[in-house]
Amino acid sequence: PAVADLTAALARACAGVVPFRVTARGIGFFPHVRSPRVAWIGLESAGIILADLRQRVEQAAAPFGKRTESQKFAPHATLGRFKRMNRCDLKKFLDAVIPFRDRNFGEWQAREIFLMRSQLSSSGSRHVALSSFPLDAK
Repeated sequence: PAVADLTAALARACAGVVPFRVTARGIGFFPHVRSPRVAWIGLESAGIILADLRQRVEQAAAPFGKRTESQKFAPHATLGRFKRMNRCDLKKFLDAVIPFRDRNFGEWQAREIFLMRSQLSSSGSRHVALSSFPLDAK
Protein backbone atom coordinates (compact mmCIF):
# COMPACT_ATOMS: atom_id res chain seq x y z
CA PRO A 1 0.00 0.00 0.00
CA ALA A 2 2.82 2.46 0.73
CA VAL A 3 4.12 2.22 -2.85
CA ALA A 4 0.61 2.81 -4.22
CA ASP A 5 0.19 5.84 -1.94
CA LEU A 6 3.62 7.18 -2.91
CA THR A 7 2.78 6.65 -6.58
CA ALA A 8 -0.44 8.66 -6.18
CA ALA A 9 1.42 11.46 -4.35
CA LEU A 10 4.08 11.62 -7.06
CA ALA A 11 1.42 11.69 -9.80
CA ARG A 12 -0.11 14.74 -8.08
CA ALA A 13 3.35 16.33 -7.75
CA CYS A 14 4.06 15.90 -11.47
CA ALA A 15 0.65 17.23 -12.54
CA GLY A 16 1.00 20.49 -14.41
CA VAL A 17 4.70 20.00 -15.18
CA VAL A 18 5.19 20.36 -18.92
CA PRO A 19 7.85 18.49 -20.93
CA PHE A 20 11.19 20.31 -20.90
CA ARG A 21 14.61 20.21 -22.58
CA VAL A 22 17.49 18.63 -20.66
CA THR A 23 21.16 18.95 -21.61
CA ALA A 24 23.77 16.46 -20.40
CA ARG A 25 27.00 18.38 -19.87
CA GLY A 26 30.22 17.64 -18.03
CA ILE A 27 31.48 14.78 -15.92
CA GLY A 28 31.97 15.12 -12.18
CA PHE A 29 32.64 13.04 -9.10
CA PHE A 30 31.31 12.69 -5.56
CA PRO A 31 32.69 13.39 -3.06
CA HIS A 32 35.59 14.84 -5.09
CA VAL A 33 37.91 14.02 -7.98
CA ARG A 34 40.82 12.93 -5.72
CA SER A 35 38.75 10.20 -4.12
CA PRO A 36 35.82 9.40 -6.41
CA ARG A 37 33.04 7.15 -5.16
CA VAL A 38 30.47 8.21 -7.78
CA ALA A 39 30.93 9.40 -11.36
CA TRP A 40 28.12 11.54 -12.71
CA ILE A 41 27.08 13.58 -15.73
CA GLY A 42 25.56 16.99 -15.11
CA LEU A 43 22.00 17.78 -16.20
CA GLU A 44 20.88 21.28 -17.14
CA SER A 45 17.57 22.83 -18.15
CA ALA A 46 16.36 26.34 -18.83
CA GLY A 47 15.07 28.25 -15.84
CA ILE A 48 14.30 26.51 -12.57
CA ILE A 49 12.32 23.53 -13.84
CA LEU A 50 14.66 20.86 -12.39
CA ALA A 51 14.85 22.60 -8.99
CA ASP A 52 11.07 23.05 -8.97
CA LEU A 53 10.50 19.41 -9.90
CA ARG A 54 12.91 18.29 -7.17
CA GLN A 55 11.02 20.36 -4.59
CA ARG A 56 7.66 18.92 -5.71
CA VAL A 57 8.98 15.35 -5.50
CA GLU A 58 10.60 15.88 -2.09
CA GLN A 59 7.39 17.35 -0.68
CA ALA A 60 5.35 14.45 -2.08
CA ALA A 61 7.79 11.85 -0.70
CA ALA A 62 8.27 13.42 2.75
CA PRO A 63 5.29 11.65 4.40
CA PHE A 64 6.79 8.31 3.32
CA GLY A 65 10.04 8.83 5.20
CA LYS A 66 12.10 10.49 2.48
CA ARG A 67 14.19 13.12 4.19
CA THR A 68 14.91 16.42 2.48
CA GLU A 69 18.46 16.72 1.21
CA SER A 70 20.48 19.45 2.92
CA GLN A 71 23.14 19.62 0.22
CA LYS A 72 23.05 22.11 -2.63
CA PHE A 73 20.99 20.69 -5.50
CA ALA A 74 23.24 19.36 -8.28
CA PRO A 75 21.08 17.82 -11.05
CA HIS A 76 22.93 14.78 -12.38
CA ALA A 77 22.66 11.23 -13.63
CA THR A 78 24.89 8.67 -11.95
CA LEU A 79 27.21 6.95 -14.41
CA GLY A 80 28.75 4.54 -11.94
CA ARG A 81 29.96 3.85 -8.43
CA PHE A 82 33.49 2.94 -7.42
CA LYS A 83 35.01 0.75 -4.83
CA ARG A 84 38.50 1.73 -3.79
CA MET A 85 41.00 2.30 -6.60
CA ASN A 86 44.75 2.22 -6.26
CA ARG A 87 46.62 5.38 -7.30
CA CYS A 88 47.80 3.97 -10.61
CA ASP A 89 44.29 2.92 -11.70
CA LEU A 90 42.84 6.23 -10.48
CA LYS A 91 45.38 8.18 -12.54
CA LYS A 92 44.62 6.11 -15.66
CA PHE A 93 40.90 6.58 -15.15
CA LEU A 94 41.15 10.33 -14.61
CA ASP A 95 43.50 10.77 -17.58
CA ALA A 96 40.84 9.09 -19.73
CA VAL A 97 37.80 11.06 -18.49
CA ILE A 98 39.14 14.53 -17.65
CA PRO A 99 39.17 15.59 -21.33
CA PHE A 100 35.37 15.13 -21.25
CA ARG A 101 34.86 17.12 -18.05
CA ASP A 102 33.12 20.04 -19.80
CA ARG A 103 31.78 18.25 -22.87
CA ASN A 104 28.20 18.63 -24.06
CA PHE A 105 26.86 15.09 -24.44
CA GLY A 106 23.56 16.08 -26.04
CA GLU A 107 20.04 17.07 -25.16
CA TRP A 108 16.58 15.59 -25.18
CA GLN A 109 12.99 16.34 -24.29
CA ALA A 110 12.00 15.02 -20.84
CA ARG A 111 8.45 13.71 -21.28
CA GLU A 112 8.00 11.53 -18.20
CA ILE A 113 9.35 10.92 -14.72
CA PHE A 114 9.97 7.44 -13.28
CA LEU A 115 9.70 6.08 -9.74
CA MET A 116 12.61 3.67 -9.42
CA ARG A 117 13.48 1.00 -6.88
CA SER A 118 17.20 0.47 -6.34
CA GLN A 119 18.25 -2.93 -5.09
CA LEU A 120 21.80 -2.75 -3.80
CA SER A 121 24.02 -5.79 -3.50
CA SER A 122 27.71 -6.60 -3.28
CA SER A 123 27.72 -7.37 -7.01
CA GLY A 124 26.21 -4.00 -7.95
CA SER A 125 22.90 -2.21 -8.12
CA ARG A 126 19.76 -3.22 -9.95
CA HIS A 127 17.22 -0.52 -10.79
CA VAL A 128 13.59 -1.32 -11.54
CA ALA A 129 10.95 1.17 -12.76
CA LEU A 130 7.90 0.90 -10.49
CA SER A 131 5.81 3.58 -12.16
CA SER A 132 6.00 6.42 -14.66
CA PHE A 133 4.41 9.85 -14.68
CA PRO A 134 3.88 11.45 -18.09
CA LEU A 135 4.43 15.20 -18.12
CA ASP A 136 1.49 17.26 -19.34
CA ALA A 137 1.96 18.32 -22.96
CA LYS A 138 0.15 21.66 -22.93
